[in-house]
Amino acid sequence: MIQILLRRFDKSEIVKETTYERIEPILEKFPELQKERIVFTLSMINSRTQAGPDLFRVKVQIKSGQYKDIVLECTNMSFYGALAEVIDKIHERLKRHDEKIRNNNRQDRRKREVEMIYKSESEHLSLAT
Repeated sequence: MIQILLRRFDKSEIVKETTYERIEPILEKFPELQKERIVFTLSMINSRTQAGPDLFRVKVQIKSGQYKDIVLECTNMSFYGALAEVIDKIHERLKRHDEKIRNNNRQDRRKREVEMIYKSESEHLSLAT
């Protein structure tokens, strides 16, 4: 489930649609994310006391599932730039997470194979004596 929160940001369906469109390829690549709770917080940061450009912040929190507790945040002078940056970062973080799980599984499998070889050799030696 994807939830989009707007903070100090004009309520705009275009912003929400753009956010859904940008996250869709990641949901296709990581289908287990579709079951998880993902919160996007879109906000605009501007100073009321100083003149200057507005900054846009996009924060992503994954609050459930195997990717739980992943939090990423990007700030840019453009909303679309901040969104693109956070989408790229979330993609990289999810890839690294999956690679880590694959490597751990591979190490566990190799460890079990070595243990099985050791057991079979020790059984073979005990039968020979």
